[in-house]
Amino acid sequence: MHAETLLSFDEIDTPFGKFSILFNGDILYGISTELSGDLLEKVFPFYFAKSYLLPRVKRKRLPETIICQFEKYFSGDANDFRLNTIIDLDEAKSYFSEFELTVWKTLRTIPYGETRTYRWLATLIGRPSAQRAVGQALRRNPLPIVIPCHRIIGSNGSLCGYSLGVELKRRLLMHECYFSRLKPCPPH
Repeated sequence: MHAETLLSFDEIDTPFGKFSILFNGDILYGISTELSGDLLEKVFPFYFAKSYLLPRVKRKRLPETIICQFEKYFSGDANDFRLNTIIDLDEAKSYFSEFELTVWKTLRTIPYGETRTYRWLATLIGRPSAQRAVGQALRRNPLPIVIPCHRIIGSNGSLCGYSLGVELKRRLLMHECYFSRLKPCPPH
């Protein structure tokens, strides 16, 4: 992101409440439940940490491509997001570590309606003892739901932390379970 970059944000209504979306054109930069002008730096500190990269941010209507993807996901008509995201760009290396990017890209391999554990994810990326570091990377995920960190659960089946709240994590998993009809639903 260059100094002249203009990031936009807007809100979208979903069956699970309002989500605020940070974007640039059709590229997603962030998803939160509490995005407003004064909270941007708190929710997405990595985009604002380097003063020479400070973006200008304004409220703008979400592109139809983004709205359509969220509508399809929440109606059960789509089981993944086909959107451009910051983590798909070389620019992502300016904000996130290689480890975080690896964790987030690996999350995309977890099928809709299924869950995996922190241990599974750490092992898959070749760092089996890095379960806590994986948890920290999940906590920093700027695109929860789209990069499905809600599909990671504890080894004992518990619904561990989630940046948007454990209750929302439970509801997202139940939603996916209902529409996938592949596996028994996770614990309540």
